Order: sequence, then C-alpha cells, then structure tokens
Amino acid sequence: MLRVGIIGVGTVGASVANILRDNKNIITARAGVEIVPHIGVVSNLDKKRDVSIKLTTDINEVLEDDSIDIVVELMGGI
Repeated sequence: MLRVGIIGVGTVGASVANILRDNKNIITARAGVEIVPHIGVVSNLDKKRDVSIKLTTDINEVLEDDSIDIVVELMGGI
C-alpha cells in the first residue's frame, strides 16, 4: 500500500482523492499496489469539501509523517 499526502485539497486535490478512492480496484490492478489518499492540507478547515480523508492546515503533519510514501502538491491560486 502507498499512502499519499495531498497538499492542496481544492477542486483538483479533492478530485484526485476521490478518483483514487472511487477507482481503487482498477488503479490497484494497473499499478500493482493500492494507492490510498491519507491526509490533505488545506488553507481553511471551515470550507466544505467532498472528501473522506483527514484534513489539516499544518503542512508539517504531511511532511513529517513517516507513514506517507508520496506527497503531491496540488495548490492553486497565488
């Protein structure tokens, strides 16, 4: 299993998390390993997001988590 940390869970980041969740079986079959979105970094925890992963405003929760195998940066805006 590969655990993914997503920095920037806006439109694109939420879509990536949901695609990984919704297409888990297909992705696992093609990649040979399960890829699981684990945690996401956002700028505002009060904003409604359609994701089922833990969200945080602290980027260090992702960067310092030894259980995370891959970090993707999907921040938009400025």
